[in-house]
Amino acid sequence: MKILPKKNAEVLASLRLKEPTLIDRAWSYEGKLFARFRGSDRPEQIKSNQYQTWFSKPWPGKDNTS
Repeated sequence: MKILPKKNAEVLASLRLKEPTLIDRAWSYEGKLFARFRGSDRPEQIKSNQYQTWFSKPWPGKDNTS
């Protein structure tokens, strides 16, 4: 079992927790991140240029009205 770099682990957690109605499943394989979106049969690789999109989404259950 490989240990994911911190950034990849954060994106993987974001995929799984921030959009549960959008993401059916998220995983890593050989250092790459993949997600299967609801309604799709095919996994999609999450590229590094998409990471910021997932970082900027709010965490569930947190009050983000500042």
